[in-house]
Amino acid sequence: MFRRLLYLTLLLLILVGCQTQNDKANAVQPPRKISLDTSNVNGFITEQDGVFILHAASYFKNTGEAPVYIRDVKFHFESTDGSNLSTVTPLFSTPAIVRPNEFTLVGGTSYVKQDLTNMELGQVKVNVKFAQTNLKESKWKIDINKHQETQYGYMVFGRVTNTSDKPADFT
Repeated sequence: MFRRLLYLTLLLLILVGCQTQNDKANAVQPPRKISLDTSNVNGFITEQDGVFILHAASYFKNTGEAPVYIRDVKFHFESTDGSNLSTVTPLFSTPAIVRPNEFTLVGGTSYVKQDLTNMELGQVKVNVKFAQTNLKESKWKIDINKHQETQYGYMVFGRVTNTSDKPADFT
């Protein structure tokens, strides 16, 4: 009788102990702050063979506490009078998954049918859709070779290299 009671007590302790472990593993993690600094954006207009081209570039810094996935980026060009000149949707940001305190580069180009000068370009606004993610990021090496002030604004020249064994996924 004592032996059965001892086995039953040990069995109950094991079940309760396992239940506590499962509860900890399945516990919902509190949401972490996600934030992306999108304040560094630049745009300019060039003309080539009578075609006017709008260029935009930016870098975004993850100022939050969790990795984010950049889903969609749109640059909106406005003239000095506030009218919409064009919207540029870049193909992807590089990299698309950004850990806290890291940054991503994004840029795009659009052709316009009207005659424009840089004097008519008022501002470039950027809209970014992003969300917290658990996806593994691609391993990128970003080398900034040089940077300089130009007639079009601050330009950065460099190389982005995928250092992982797998091809990059830009979707």
